[in-house]
Amino acid sequence: MLGISFIVGWYLVMALGRRDGLAEDKLGVCFIWTGIAAVLGARLLFIITNYQQFAETGLWELVAMRRGGLVAYGGFLGGFLGSWLYLRRQQIRILAWADAVVPGLGAGLGITRIGCFLYGCDHGKPIPTDAPDWLRAIGVQFPNWKIAFPDWTNQFKDAPMGCATPLDGAPAFNLHLYELGLVRVNEAYSALVYPTQLMEVLNGWVAFGLVMWVRRRKTFVGQAFLAFTAYYGLTRAAMELLRGDTQRGGIGIFSTSQLIGGATFLAALVAWIVLKRK
Repeated sequence: MLGISFIVGWYLVMALGRRDGLAEDKLGVCFIWTGIAAVLGARLLFIITNYQQFAETGLWELVAMRRGGLVAYGGFLGGFLGSWLYLRRQQIRILAWADAVVPGLGAGLGITRIGCFLYGCDHGKPIPTDAPDWLRAIGVQFPNWKIAFPDWTNQFKDAPMGCATPLDGAPAFNLHLYELGLVRVNEAYSALVYPTQLMEVLNGWVAFGLVMWVRRRKTFVGQAFLAFTAYYGLTRAAMELLRGDTQRGGIGIFSTSQLIGGATFLAALVAWIVLKRK
């Protein structure tokens, strides 16, 4: 899903960049640098927030993404830094580039989070058993693969390109089994949780619609980028209240993504006021 989002992002950026009068050759090169920097930033933030996991491992484990580990906000910040370094050398205003990129970011979130849902990572907190019926009706469960799909699990383990680590269950199931004690080892599914991945899918497409609407009505360069930054910062910080996975890291009662979301929301508001006045 991440790969598909890069393809969709490429066509969006190239089309919108041409419409904004940006050089097509520089658009393509900058997109590649931005994509590389985004993946590196997403991985780096995961390593920083889960440093205990890598304290006694070799260098290879830092880049072995088959073990999981990409943080969306790290990708956002890494991509921004990568594009800024390239565009600075090309003497192109980064805000003009950013206005062409942010619709692709919204669409990318709407696509990539489908992969999170299919795998079972970035899941929500368990829904209380006494919650209203409508709330429990929208909850989701994630499988213990070797119980729910024993034949497929065995075939995948024996395949030449199969997983190199033991196949137990989806991250949500493993958390509920080994850390929270909400399920037993022979159960097929996790406890009922908030559908945070699907909420992120919806939020990504809402962000896409928002920035496309702002682009058509913008009064200064960078307005679409700042609209996305403020909107996603606020909504991501709010959705973190329902997230149940434990690999995001944090300080005190706030997760890493909440702190970054709050900071980028405030920074976008300040930048909006300054650029609007200019």
